Amino acid sequence: MSNYKTLFSLALLIFLPLSLLGEKIAVIDFKPIGVDPSLAEVTTTLLRSDVSSYKNISLVEVGEKIECDNKERAAEIGLKIKAQKVVYGTISKLGTKYIISAYVVEVSTRNIVFQDRVTASSAEDLDTASKRLAKAIATGKKVEDVAEIGAITEEETKEPRRRKTFFTLGGKFGMGFPFADSYGGVKTLMSGDFIYWYETPKFIAEFGVGGTVTPITTTMGFSDTTVGETDITMRAAEFTYAQMSLFYLFSKEDFCPYAGGGIGMKNCIITRDYPGFWDDYSESAFGLALNFNAGLIIFRTYDFRMLIEGQYSLNMANFATFGGPHHAFKINFGFTYKKEKDGGCGGCIGGGCL
Repeated sequence: MSNYKTLFSLALLIFLPLSLLGEKIAVIDFKPIGVDPSLAEVTTTLLRSDVSSYKNISLVEVGEKIECDNKERAAEIGLKIKAQKVVYGTISKLGTKYIISAYVVEVSTRNIVFQDRVTASSAEDLDTASKRLAKAIATGKKVEDVAEIGAITEEETKEPRRRKTFFTLGGKFGMGFPFADSYGGVKTLMSGDFIYWYETPKFIAEFGVGGTVTPITTTMGFSDTTVGETDITMRAAEFTYAQMSLFYLFSKEDFCPYAGGGIGMKNCIITRDYPGFWDDYSESAFGLALNFNAGLIIFRTYDFRMLIEGQYSLNMANFATFGGPHHAFKINFGFTYKKEKDGGCGGCIGGGCL
């Protein structure tokens, strides 16, 4: 029994100190690409110092200056200096920014086990960039995932760029034809819409806006005129308080087909007029509304566009007398326009014309 205790004690004495030494990692000189070689030397020195500050890493001295930009050569160097892993990479300049690209190769397998890059907006920012890269190497995480107070690069404090928005304002006007007894049985509808288009290369988001206070779309229908005192006149009015649609664009050219649909909230009023009586009979109801559109944009690459479309409209409002839902087919004509402030073609998003 005493022999086992002795062997166990010896094992602890041998392997415990080894485990406390940490993983043997060497950082060889980063290769400069379009930058002053002295800047690459400073970057390498900073990275070696920052990497060695982690307890799970034992930094292996390289000795002579060796530049390397491929894993095979890095693994050979690591084998020679008895390192388990080797860090190598490049530092390059793009405009005013410095980009440090780092790779970690495992010497025994010659496989890259880590790779990432960090950007510094100036030479002075390389110190912070080195700290972030060292922490990423030590933890095996991505550079963007190891941000902390005191290690935020100047590049990260800048507001990210976004694609330039392109929007137009305009209107639609058309005629609608109700199905069956929808809208109290009126035969035709006259419609007018004020629209806002937010456009990307592939999609258009349409928002209905109008009226005086609230965004509305007004649709009114009238039956044939009365013939005698006993004839009844039906009238219908429909107000859209909010409507949003999404259309897919099939082309980037001047003649661009599109299709899609949307949803909104509508208030419908149907009135039955009895000739010879002072009072009419009216009902009002709110309902969820759906629309399905297909059409053609004309002159899409210009700031002034024309459009023609067919629309199936469904209002789910339900009346006590006139029932529901109510649906119609509409033919619309319209236009949209973008007023340019500083000139330009008016059809560009993020530097590219639609």
